Amino acid sequence: MPHGFRASPEDLQLLARDPHLQPTGISDYRQHLSSHNLFEAYVQKDEMRRLRAEYGLSPQSGPEWNVLLRAIDKLPPATGLRASVDLAESADPRSVAEASRIARNLAEAAL
Repeated sequence: MPHGFRASPEDLQLLARDPHLQPTGISDYRQHLSSHNLFEAYVQKDEMRRLRAEYGLSPQSGPEWNVLLRAIDKLPPATGLRASVDLAESADPRSVAEASRIARNLAEAAL
């Protein structure tokens, strides 16, 4: 389940380099999208408390969040497919279009 937070612009840059986070969706460096104002990543559940304290993350909902953390039990290997699914959940047309492009490329590669 995704958790929305608010972080300072400086902390967004630090979050992007945190080795305990696995960027996904718009923050996945392999995609053709990027945002300096938003950060999206997977995190192991047992790291969530530390991240909130270290980066001063405050829980937010709706359009107020600029950090979206997807807490899971264990980080699996990063894949383009997972990033594509995360992008497809977005209301942003560019993100949905990028999700479709990734899915097409993955399907063509599988043939």
